[in-house]
Amino acid sequence: MFLEKHQLEELKDLFQREGATLNDVLSMEDDDMKDIGIEMLSLRRSLKRAIRAATTTCHVPQWQQESLERVKSFLYLDLEEN
Repeated sequence: MFLEKHQLEELKDLFQREGATLNDVLSMEDDDMKDIGIEMLSLRRSLKRAIRAATTTCHVPQWQQESLERVKSFLYLDLEEN
């Protein structure tokens, strides 16, 4: 689904041959891509954009957002007092 969503279906066979999981793909860097045979620069760039999109957009539940805000407020107040 990840590959299809980002129009990278041509990499499916390569990743299957390499035994790459989605987590493996999401942690790939340029050298990793070259090592498994992704030579074309445009394809590596497309994959990097897809990885960036997949790893930077996540849904944070409301309760976690509220907890984070409380921690930030506490830290901010603590810094002001010192």
